[in-house]
Amino acid sequence: MKLTVLVDNTCLGKGMRAEHGFACHIWDGSNSVLFDTGSSDLLVQNAAALGIDLGNLDAVALSYGHWDHTGGLPALLALPRKEDKPPLRLVCHPAAVEVKERDGQNFGCPMAKEELAQHCKLELSADPQVVSPNLTLLGRVHRTTSFEHTEPMGRRRSNGVWLPDGLPDDTALCCKTVKGIFVITGCAHSGICNVIQQVRSVFPGQKIAGVLGGFHLRQANEQSRAAIAWLKEQQIPLWYPCHCTCLEAKGQMYAAGLNVREVGVGTVIEL
Repeated sequence: MKLTVLVDNTCLGKGMRAEHGFACHIWDGSNSVLFDTGSSDLLVQNAAALGIDLGNLDAVALSYGHWDHTGGLPALLALPRKEDKPPLRLVCHPAAVEVKERDGQNFGCPMAKEELAQHCKLELSADPQVVSPNLTLLGRVHRTTSFEHTEPMGRRRSNGVWLPDGLPDDTALCCKTVKGIFVITGCAHSGICNVIQQVRSVFPGQKIAGVLGGFHLRQANEQSRAAIAWLKEQQIPLWYPCHCTCLEAKGQMYAAGLNVREVGVGTVIEL
């Protein structure tokens, strides 16, 4: 299995650029899958620079519905598809394609659910979803930790009614590898520790081989210290924090003895 970071806040490769957002391409040996799409058409540009053909994708899975994870969808869906490929699958929680607002501005996907349905096959569920034989979208994350505070961010329109957006769509992608389950998060708004607990619940008894993505640790404080102390107890061998994980939190992880690796656009992880 090969993971390639296509969008991140940091760039590590020549001929590519960074932006606030996240996207990761996964080749699992027989399926080409994209997890999140970044903020803009930069996704398409970086993929071309890395030699990744997005017109050959089998599926797109979304971590949740904010603009910095869905903003690349218009450019992606405008690409020509291979003639022999079936319609592109878009796999996510139903709330990921709902209208989202914050401070009076659109904070969600730039394409409406109805428009998305014209370009791809929507597969919407709050339960775990099989993306490919080796990839599973985790489904809704249960929030059980006492130290991860997940306050609503703006509002969302669900069935015509505006609700505080507690981001029920926040989830992660689980990759089955010979070394165990490798987890890819988007922003982990539901709490990175809650995400790990949910992975253990969905895949009982299986080792977690590593975690890549945004951990929503945006400042060094009591919450980040409690979360990192909990993560250390999990004995997960590899950590690739990026996107919405601040430098201070990465330093805390490193100081706690976690095996932290550098991440940015162009990072390739072979599992």
